[in-house]
Amino acid sequence: MNDGRQLFRETAALLAPPPKLTVSEWAERNRVLSRKSSARAGRWKTRPYQREPMDAFTDPTVHTVVLMVCIQSLKSECLLNCLGYVIDQDPGPTLFVHFRDTDCQRFSKIRLSPMLTETPCLAGKVAQVKSRSSDNTIDYKEFPGGHLSVVASGSPGNLAALPIRYLFCDEIDKYPVSAGSAGDPIALAQGRQEEFWNRKTVLACSPSVQNESRIEQAWLESDQRVYEIPCLICGHFQEPNFRKHVKWDTSLPRHEEPKSARFVCGNPDCNAELGDVDRWAAIKRGRYRATAPFNGVAGFRMSGLCRRGTRLSDLVDQFLAKKDNPEALKQFINEQLAELWVEPGETLEWERLVER
Repeated sequence: MNDGRQLFRETAALLAPPPKLTVSEWAERNRVLSRKSSARAGRWKTRPYQREPMDAFTDPTVHTVVLMVCIQSLKSECLLNCLGYVIDQDPGPTLFVHFRDTDCQRFSKIRLSPMLTETPCLAGKVAQVKSRSSDNTIDYKEFPGGHLSVVASGSPGNLAALPIRYLFCDEIDKYPVSAGSAGDPIALAQGRQEEFWNRKTVLACSPSVQNESRIEQAWLESDQRVYEIPCLICGHFQEPNFRKHVKWDTSLPRHEEPKSARFVCGNPDCNAELGDVDRWAAIKRGRYRATAPFNGVAGFRMSGLCRRGTRLSDLVDQFLAKKDNPEALKQFINEQLAELWVEPGETLEWERLVER
């Protein structure tokens, strides 16, 4: 009798549905970062500014997640953790769109494959790539309950080939205006989701030129959540802004200016100055705040000033090196500060506006 009960319990455990987890919970339980693709290999540890964007993917009220963020912060790993969650917890047909074919191959080999082989719960769910196997290639992978296609944004046939539940689009500001003659590549891919009431879309990119940026348009259609950090002295929460909050001594020689950089609280009754260590402590206590009504689209914006481990001196040094070169300065503003670039002549310089 006891043997029969034990067999029943073991069988029931095998047939039981997986526990309901958020993406961040799944990642902390299962994800292993590979030395091949990560600066900090080993068990995944969620940083404060990564949790809410990832968990929005498993929020039943959210159908689209928008990530307008600085580089090297949360974008790539958020996409990978959401994809790993899909394969392991809630499988379905999935499409991952990159800018070019070379980007697809690089993603599949350098980012995706290490995650599939070194994360224990994913190992074995997707077979190893074999030249004669059609169920697992560089750009197509099958797993129990679903499949993944990795395609370029300019390939209309691949974008509209199969019905999909999940859509991941990375670096969307680089996409062509039209995929061949078929129209907007994102709209083309989203058209494949219409059969699924529980569809999910993730759009990710650092911003580019104002009024021309795809991620800007997606962000404007979201609830526009900004990451704020508190002043450790007065408790005032603020979204860090390079022009408003980062100050340095311009009377010093050029090579010494970055070393004097400090973060100044935006509360006029405080004006406390924080060094890197204090700012990193404030980042740990940070929060996202929605600045627009929610309509099913969760949008997240985060500056490089909120990225743990980034030194103010490095950001100031980059700014001083690039400020006289418009193209280099544009890259700094877009990628490091996650701000839109305003073409000269379209708006007043902020210094002149303050003076007036």
